[in-house]
Amino acid sequence: MRLDPIIQRRFEELRIKAEVIAAAKIHDFTSSQGVPYFKVPSAQYKEWATNVLNLLGRTFGEDTPHYQHFSQHYASFEGWISQFEDSFGIFKAAAEDYAGGYLFNVRTLAKAEVLAGAMQQAKELLASGYKDPACILARVSLGGSAKGPGCEAWCSRDKARQDECGFVQDRRVQHGKAKADHCLG
Repeated sequence: MRLDPIIQRRFEELRIKAEVIAAAKIHDFTSSQGVPYFKVPSAQYKEWATNVLNLLGRTFGEDTPHYQHFSQHYASFEGWISQFEDSFGIFKAAAEDYAGGYLFNVRTLAKAEVLAGAMQQAKELLASGYKDPACILARVSLGGSAKGPGCEAWCSRDKARQDECGFVQDRRVQHGKAKADHCLG
């Protein structure tokens, strides 16, 4: 997966902002055992956290653990440095997963689902005698799946899906690439 430089830059900007917030911690009190307790500036935290939620929601989606865990921490934030450190840890995990390319699987599966729909339509068109539209959809599906492992990811889930993926591959072999290209001309 090619990483988006704008998203990478934003992760870096927010990491720097978090370090500034941590450095701005304010002593709140010292316990009777001599343990100091610190808070972070609330307005700075809320600004940073809102930026992070926006980035996580747009990059990973709101139904992902990164977004949900961060959102939960934000909702219960009371200002303590330990709570900020927890939020920063979730942010760093998301940045690491993005930089490592682990978002790839989500996008691949979504792409595979779309391609599977086109393959099913091609199969139905061919069965109804509409060879040319079926050929066009098959070619589009093949072209899309040739750009990434989406079909493999989708097909590997069960036997019926393997058969659907095989349908398009069989049509390509039967009609030849030149025949499929002719359909598009």
